[in-house]
Amino acid sequence: MEVATFELTSSGQNDFFIAKYDLNNQLLWAVNFGNDNLIGYTSMILDTNDDIYVTDSFYETMDMDPSNGISNITSNGDQDFFYKIKYRWTIYLGLQFWEPHLSRPKLVHYFE
Repeated sequence: MEVATFELTSSGQNDFFIAKYDLNNQLLWAVNFGNDNLIGYTSMILDTNDDIYVTDSFYETMDMDPSNGISNITSNGDQDFFYKIKYRWTIYLGLQFWEPHLSRPKLVHYFE
């Protein structure tokens, strides 16, 4: 049995990773996300097309490109959150310190 390996290097305090396995539990790929500050992975779901929907919170700047490229998003204040769909694009909503605090956003539905 051949086992794939993926080395993941921490980007800071807290990272999260996503891995895909086939029906035989063989690792197909893995990626991680993080920055030098605290981030908080909150939820992930898949749709029927295997598109990945992730919500997370972060501070300052975070690279959202899972490859060797760079796709930085920057926090607008105290804590921001983002959702991501199948690595195609990223949207984030920012908060300032005086705005209502969003703690641990949850992805509750996706649209096809």
